[in-house]
Amino acid sequence: MVNYVKTTRVRGVYINKNDLVFLFQSEKSRINGCLTLPGGEIYAGEPPVEGLNRKIQEELGVAPKFIEKSPFFVENHVVDRTLYRTLAYQVKLPIELNGSPNGMTPNDSPFEFISLKDSWERQYMLTICARHILHSRQLVQLMQRR
Repeated sequence: MVNYVKTTRVRGVYINKNDLVFLFQSEKSRINGCLTLPGGEIYAGEPPVEGLNRKIQEELGVAPKFIEKSPFFVENHVVDRTLYRTLAYQVKLPIELNGSPNGMTPNDSPFEFISLKDSWERQYMLTICARHILHSRQLVQLMQRR
């Protein structure tokens, strides 16, 4: 029997009033020019919502206004004996910039708001994790319920 190292990653999906999704360039994704969703790996034993709150504050320099209690997206995959579990939560962020489609976070990370249609046309600019979440049936269903 193979023993796997288990790692949990959390992502926050912020959809603004115009049905555009918030993406930004993290320090890691900036290297290759990709856009991603806020979040990342959480500590072992850390509750996912608390971990997402911490990661958003570290990456963006702002505290989320709201994090949904249950993830709308769950994905598991194995890479090199590591089981990665990705959870995506709907969040509200205090970032609007008067409707501007792009700008800088308080931590000086470039960000954009893009439509799901644009995410398909620009999928080469998204991290793999962001692509999986943005192109998921679960996100489409979440947006239809809004």
